[in-house]
Amino acid sequence: MKHLQAMYEAQNQDKGYQELKKKTVVIGTWDDHEYGLTDCGVEFMAKKESQQEFLNFMDVPSDSPRRMQEGEYASHKFDFPE
Repeated sequence: MKHLQAMYEAQNQDKGYQELKKKTVVIGTWDDHEYGLTDCGVEFMAKKESQQEFLNFMDVPSDSPRRMQEGEYASHKFDFPE
């Protein structure tokens, strides 16, 4: 998890990413690459820990129901001006 945390921290330190987050809502996605290895699946032993690190990176509150569920899925509603 230390390596994953370091990658997320590097992303957060990127000036371009910081500018993006100022201008838009970033909701992200979590797939096999965020588990830890490309094309790994349910057999990945640190899947739950990896999910929590992703939620930390996305600034999901610690009391969010997303932290209690298996998998990282959510729905988002956006209203746009005419």
